[in-house]
Amino acid sequence: MRSIKIIFTVLFLTLIQGLPLFSHGSEYSILSDKVIKIEVKYDTGEFFTGTDVLVFPPDQTEPAYTATTDETGCFYFQPDREGDWILQVRGEGGHGMRINMAIDQTMIAEGKTSNSLTFLQKLIMVLCVAWGTTGTVLFFRKGY
Repeated sequence: MRSIKIIFTVLFLTLIQGLPLFSHGSEYSILSDKVIKIEVKYDTGEFFTGTDVLVFPPDQTEPAYTATTDETGCFYFQPDREGDWILQVRGEGGHGMRINMAIDQTMIAEGKTSNSLTFLQKLIMVLCVAWGTTGTVLFFRKGY
């Protein structure tokens, strides 16, 4: 009798091993470079909405800032230096994930350091300042 129970137990465990189990998994995808847009959702397709995301810079144990996912499960992340960043998503009921991102120089957004005004824009600004100054001088010269 005992051997029959063992055989049925082994057979049962062998059969359920191939069955898919449905649990609350989570997944993410990186949708852009420079300003990185990350989408997080359950494996059922439901988005992590209004969920806190802790952003840890390289070699730091405290988060630099906290982001919040929007209604489509997205949050935006702009790294300012190279290294291994950690993003910790904290969902409801203990669901969440830890995202380890290796950031290289190509993923860092570069700030504009050059002057982006054209010559025509600069000329118009100078003429406007000159026109305003001339008008002000003439107004006070007349004695109003």
